Amino acid sequence: MRSIPQALLWEMFSNGRWTIPGFFLVGNALPLVMCQALSGYSVDWNDPAFIVLQFAFLPLIVIQFGVGIGVAQGPISKLYTAPIGANALVAWRTLFGAILIGLETALSTWVYNSLFGVNWPILGATLFAIAVWSAFQFVFCISIEKSVVSAFTAFLPTIGVCLWLKSRYGGIFSMPSHSWPEVTPTEWFTLFGLIVAFYSVNVLVLKRARCGEPLPTLGIWSWIFKMVEHWESNQAQRPPFRSAAEAQFWYDWRLKGLWLPAFAASLFIVVGIAGVASWYQNVKTASQLYESFLFCGGFISALAVVAGFILGMFFNLSPVGQREQQLGDMIESVRWETMGSFLGTRPATNQDYARSILKTAAQSVLIAWSLWFVGIVTFVLILWQSHQLPVPLIPVSFGLWYLPLTILGPWIVMSNVAMIGLSCRGSQITVAAITAIIGYLVAHLALKEFYSESFSNQVHDACTTIGSLLVVVASVWAFAKAARSKLLGNQGLIASTAVGVAVAIGAILLRPPSLSILSYPLIFAFASLVVLPVALMPLAISWGRHR
Repeated sequence: MRSIPQALLWEMFSNGRWTIPGFFLVGNALPLVMCQALSGYSVDWNDPAFIVLQFAFLPLIVIQFGVGIGVAQGPISKLYTAPIGANALVAWRTLFGAILIGLETALSTWVYNSLFGVNWPILGATLFAIAVWSAFQFVFCISIEKSVVSAFTAFLPTIGVCLWLKSRYGGIFSMPSHSWPEVTPTEWFTLFGLIVAFYSVNVLVLKRARCGEPLPTLGIWSWIFKMVEHWESNQAQRPPFRSAAEAQFWYDWRLKGLWLPAFAASLFIVVGIAGVASWYQNVKTASQLYESFLFCGGFISALAVVAGFILGMFFNLSPVGQREQQLGDMIESVRWETMGSFLGTRPATNQDYARSILKTAAQSVLIAWSLWFVGIVTFVLILWQSHQLPVPLIPVSFGLWYLPLTILGPWIVMSNVAMIGLSCRGSQITVAAITAIIGYLVAHLALKEFYSESFSNQVHDACTTIGSLLVVVASVWAFAKAARSKLLGNQGLIASTAVGVAVAIGAILLRPPSLSILSYPLIFAFASLVVLPVALMPLAISWGRHR
């Protein structure tokens, strides 16, 4: 070769004799199949729904073209020792790739317009592809920098160009409403300015990379690492706990307290992303998205079942002197049947241990509920700002009782499930509960099959009333037993009674008018379950420690 640019051009086509056409076919596969499937129908390609497809397909096609060309050119680091300046190296690689990706994009859009009449902009798409390729060079120039900052910033120019393309279709933060019919002088100037800016930045980055100099940073990550090291040193030098109860709470919260907030946050993130995607595709309205997130508050109680099991488990950490522990050993060390000598011989009383568990459960439920409530308030503010605020804020299908139930329900579930585990009778109680539920369902179905439905409903109401009264009686017995055993003081007894009465009165006031008088036993049972862990938790721990 007579010059380095000729060698670069020959190497690109020599290495890319399979990758360039291969990525060209891959990039066009999905749009071709989609357009072919829709061509048999009377499709208006100017409809907003197909404008969304046009905008979604164009960056996907161009980026896959760019990947094919980038693979053909190879890493830029292999040319660091070549007798060519950084300006010329970036210019020639960018120019050859820009010509090729522009031709590929123009050919693809021309084929779509000719075969299917989709009316995609040829000139705009070609210029966008060239701008994307110029931005994509930043990924190759910064690839030598093995740092977290480079990983986060490598694709920022490409994302910026794609956001600029989104603005050509009706706004960055709104649904695409129209196509990009022609390129205005302002858009020409903008794209040319972006290409020049990307070229300048790439040259500066390449010069530092060839000399082995790291990229300049603001020191944010160094500051974060120093803060973490400072916090760890403070934790290592922290004074001893003032009491065994404080140490016990630190242990329980550190090991078991954050599971429910983590589960709830994961659920809210998944529901939020799915809801926004559905809203973006016009599948759901803003009010429907609000109701979906409102429903997640009731689902916290289901997550509290798993969190309660974890809170009632015994976690045996790695033994002293054992540096590593296999996955099977870790699974075997988690037990739900026994408290173990590690907890049973601690210098903490049963009351201290019970207060630690209840405080952990309450704090965990409060944090999970607060995450949900902050999300609801955010939704309300967004709906109010967009003049779509629903009236009433809590739909009639939910009722006024729904909001307090979202925090009392997880508390009842998590605390009572943990109490079952700490009693060291988890298997027996769980098997008995499952057997009772299955037996009741079988009996209910048998009565409905062999007798009238009205008789089956009467039996159901009678069983519900008897079960509710048994819960109330069991709660009274638990408080009496805890008071006689000196596990519950007078202040705790009075406070629990006041809370139970307040919950019962509030539930009666908020209950739907359609409920019959048979709902009162259920309300009293619900109020009893709210305060039952206060008395039964120290009893369960006493049974587990002194069995």
